[in-house]
This record gives sequence, structure tokens and C-alpha cells, in this order.
Amino acid sequence: MIPSKSIRKYIVFAILGYFMAFLAMLGTSCKHEPLFGDDGLIPIDSTDTLDTIGIIDTIPTGTPCDPDKVYFETEVLPILISNCAMAGCHNATSHQEDVILDSYANVMQTAEVAPFDLGESKLYEAITETDPDKKMPPPPNAALSQDQIQVISNWILQGAQNLECDPNAGGCDTTDVSFSQTLNPIINTYCKGCHSGTNPSGGISLDSYNNNFMKKYLIVSILATTTLFGSCYYDVEETLYPTLECSTTGVTYNVVVEPLISSKCNKCHDAANNNGNITLEGYVNLKKYVDSGQLIGAIKHSPGFSQMPKNEGQLVDCDIQKIESWINEGALQN
Repeated sequence: MIPSKSIRKYIVFAILGYFMAFLAMLGTSCKHEPLFGDDGLIPIDSTDTLDTIGIIDTIPTGTPCDPDKVYFETEVLPILISNCAMAGCHNATSHQEDVILDSYANVMQTAEVAPFDLGESKLYEAITETDPDKKMPPPPNAALSQDQIQVISNWILQGAQNLECDPNAGGCDTTDVSFSQTLNPIINTYCKGCHSGTNPSGGISLDSYNNNFMKKYLIVSILATTTLFGSCYYDVEETLYPTLECSTTGVTYNVVVEPLISSKCNKCHDAANNNGNITLEGYVNLKKYVDSGQLIGAIKHSPGFSQMPKNEGQLVDCDIQKIESWINEGALQN
């Protein structure tokens, strides 16, 4: 049963109240006491412009992103990777109609993009085509949203350049954040490739504001909490990031490989979702992509392969080493 509007409003205020209390608690505990006794570890507050001995922080920052410009790597490419550069379509292996959409160089070389001219750009023509036999992505895949089309359109009209910027440079402006101007473009770029259409991955649809009423607030909470935790750190790298030995002996499918694939890949590539017509659920299905080299190429982010997991960080090195060891030992169903 869907709560009434008044009850929903009360729930939202209650959640926000608890969340603000949680943030206040975090704020008072941001500067930590040393974890390891009197051994010289000094916690640093990265929000301070001075370090602990009063020296101005001189760590260089990159070029801030201009909100009026479209950046290929962070805005256009995620849309193409999620919707076009997949097995059976326009990745380096399939390259339907000799079009590859997995990098800036390949897009410019194969997709007939005419800088500053939408009318002469085949890529724009394909994503705005109304003929089911010509439109991209082809049915039954979900069409690009108007917001996604607008991003690609603006990129072409701005010269289809491969501009670079540092999203973390210049700090993070959290003022005037709105769903339509801030959250929705992020969701469109990084999430809708899997979570839209008639069969969204994991049953989670992020097509519109009204979908998944409670999930919207959880997403905001996660983003805000991540930002807060990111502002507190210790500057002793050996303590924070100890070097751990990665054991790749005795790696088996049932104990190691299958759980890794299930947790990292099957949310998009199980039998129910089958994104890009790729199913990795079960040994027989996985083995096909092992034998073709696509699995190891994708998880190692090798040139010419669609990077997996999609729009997420690469698997940790140890997990990749374990999968590679299992493959090198014959990729047995053990």
C-alpha cells in the first residue's frame, strides 16, 4: 500500500531529521584520536587550510570542470558504454557496421561525428531516429532519455572535443542542489544504462522521480555521508593501506570465482537481466566468455574491451589475479 501524501511527507521529514542528527554526530567526531598510541600518528583534518604545524597546504589541484561545457570522458562516454558499446553491438569485439563506441578515438573515427553540426553527425541521427529498424539503441533496448540525447547533442555542438577536467578540483559545491538540475543528470549518466526500461536490473527502475520513493533519499544520504567521510583521514599510508599478500593458490570456481562473478557482475548479467545479451550466471555461460578472452579483457580494462563492472571501479587487483589464476589453471568447474 502506498502511503498517503501527508504520511509520506512525515516519513521524509523523519528520515531527514534522523539523518541531520547523524551528520551532527559525525561533525563532532571528525578529528580522531590516534589509533595506535604514542607512536607519532597525527590525525589530519583535510578541510583545514593549514596542516598540524601551521604550514599552508600546497597540494596542487586540477582544472575545475566548467558546468557549461560537456566533457566526453565523464559525461558522454558513460552513456555510450552503458547503452551502445556492449557485446553484440558497438564494442571493439562486435563492432556492428564497423562502429566502435568505447573510447573517444574510436567514436571520432567510426561514428561519423561532425563537430558543431548535428545534421551531418550520424551518431546524433542514430540516437534520434524514430524508425525502429534504424534507431539506436535498437528495440527492445530502452531508448536514450531526452537528457542523455541533450548531453550528446551539446557535446557535438561544442565541437565534439575531448576536454579534460578534475571533478574534485575547486571543492564540492553543495549549494542549490536540486533533483532536476543536479541529481537527475547524474542518475541519467551513470545509472539508467542498467536501471531503466521494461526489465531494469535488479528490479530497480530509476526512470523518473516518482520511481522508488524511499530509494531517492537513501541515494542522497549515501552521497552526503561519503562526502563527509572523505574529509577525514590519517596521512600515514602504511597504516591506512597495508600491503597484503594475495594468495592465488588453490583458486576454485565454486569457492572463489562464482561468488565474485555473482556479486560483481550478475546484477547486470544474470539470466533474468542479460544486459547486452551477455549472461554470466552459471559455469557454462561464464566459460564461453572465458574461452573468448572477453572476461579477463573486460575486468582488466584492457584496450579494445568494454570495461567491467560497468560505470564502477575496477575489481581489486587480488580478485583479478584470482580469476586469472583460475583461468590459467584450465578454468575448471571445481
